[in-house]
Amino acid sequence: MPAAKRPKKTASGYKMPEHLDEGTMLKDLMKKEWTLGSSIGMGGFGEIYLAGEGNNKPNKDNAKYVVKIEPKENGPLFVEMHFYIQVGTADQMKGWTGGQVNMPLMRGQGSYKHKEDTYRFLVIDRFGTDLDKNFMHGKNPLSEDTIGTAAIQIINTLEYIHSKGYTHNDVKAANLLFGLGKDSTNLFLVDFGLCVKYIKPDGHKEYKADPRKAHDGTIEYLSRDAHIGCTSRRSDLEVLAFNMYHWFTGQIPWAKVLTDPLKVEAEKKRFMSNIPESVQVLPKPMQKFFQYVNNLQFEEAPNYDYCRDLFKSSWKSTGGKVIVVQPAKPKTPKSRKNSLAKASPAKQPAKRTKKPAKSAVESADEEIDIDEDSDGEDIFAATPPSKQARNGTPRRAAALAVGARGTPKNAAGARASPMSARRTPGSTSKVKPVTKYKDTGCQTSPGFVRRAKHCNGDVNGVVNGDNNENEPAKANGVKVVKKKAAKEPKAVPTTASTKRKAKESPDQKTKEQDDSTANMTPAMLEVIRRKKEKEEEKAAARKRKK
Repeated sequence: MPAAKRPKKTASGYKMPEHLDEGTMLKDLMKKEWTLGSSIGMGGFGEIYLAGEGNNKPNKDNAKYVVKIEPKENGPLFVEMHFYIQVGTADQMKGWTGGQVNMPLMRGQGSYKHKEDTYRFLVIDRFGTDLDKNFMHGKNPLSEDTIGTAAIQIINTLEYIHSKGYTHNDVKAANLLFGLGKDSTNLFLVDFGLCVKYIKPDGHKEYKADPRKAHDGTIEYLSRDAHIGCTSRRSDLEVLAFNMYHWFTGQIPWAKVLTDPLKVEAEKKRFMSNIPESVQVLPKPMQKFFQYVNNLQFEEAPNYDYCRDLFKSSWKSTGGKVIVVQPAKPKTPKSRKNSLAKASPAKQPAKRTKKPAKSAVESADEEIDIDEDSDGEDIFAATPPSKQARNGTPRRAAALAVGARGTPKNAAGARASPMSARRTPGSTSKVKPVTKYKDTGCQTSPGFVRRAKHCNGDVNGVVNGDNNENEPAKANGVKVVKKKAAKEPKAVPTTASTKRKAKESPDQKTKEQDDSTANMTPAMLEVIRRKKEKEEEKAAARKRKK
């Protein structure tokens, strides 16, 4: 599929080159060949591709170089190419004795004929993402130590560039790229299309406005000198200072007037004339850096050692590594609910199975087998609190029973598990599983109370019963029946008692049933009623078969 056509000119008025296919071969002035890979970006002046030496086709995993291409009539790449020839070769850096220089090296340069156009190209080292991808243009402000460490790395590189008679004039987060591999915590200054020579054959250039170059650069960070088109070494440090203010606060004082360069210039003059009051929000080292830059004269050589010493503590804290902490992603309501559930295990009972949740009555009817001789009270019993009661309040006891990641622990310190309620191969007694309140809907569950309230038969007789003089206060419109203080242990039936039970009259049996149901909760009565209905249905089915 043919590549989409590029616009002939950008908003800045520069002509853009046509897109070149992957595998295109370029030959530099030293007759060395380079193979183009995929396009990785478009600038204001041209396009950038991955590049490989010789016939080695590069990809994003193995490419060590990039190629910047622009039409020959454009100026920025021409300026950058001559800067690299004078400053950015391996031979040029061999004699440097200052701090570590973090900038690309030129690997090749030349021209390429494409159809009727001639393109200029420059091969330089490849780096990773830029700082602005992490800073997000103010949405993720940087820490003091990160800014201080970055400042020292940038000052080292600026000192080297200044020693060659040039100023950069466009320091910003988008022009600071992280290295690859072992250099992934170092920032490399790139894009020298706006660099200017401040040293002339007869000495330092004079302070004189140049309307042709006025306001050249990135308007947010332009130095006051750049606004009149005349820059020097102090200008680069002032640009760095404006960046540091933005990186730390996430804001720019003149953000509302960026569309008018003259108003921006006036705001910057007002800001710098009110130092130190205007920079009170910054840490002390940054405040001192602003004060120092503000007092520099146009032709004065900066004291780079003093500037680096201001951020020495940050450098020691980070070990000289620029590491940006990514902001946490905002949680959606669903993710917040899940995180709260994990953080509060005492309020969220563990799931016993992976089956979908069922209603309280259905769960009790299908999973609980009630012994006819049992009163069923242990079915709705909560977990015995005897061991937790020693730790104080229930909330405190629950907190002490939680592990490091919010997982409940049992008394022995091991992680609690639904399997712990099952019978082990070596055990001799059957352990009854404890049913949690929210799993079954016990007497404290409003839903279960509502179901029991509308029941028929004996259930209504208890729930809606009257004439109980010792009846306690009502809860949710339902009378609460007091339980007996203590339940007497059931005697083992003997042969005589069994015979007496068989001779009892129906009226006596009914009376005993009424007494047995008088102390049951609505939930228990509902379970018994459902069981009774099923037994009647089975009996009717057996009669029909006969």
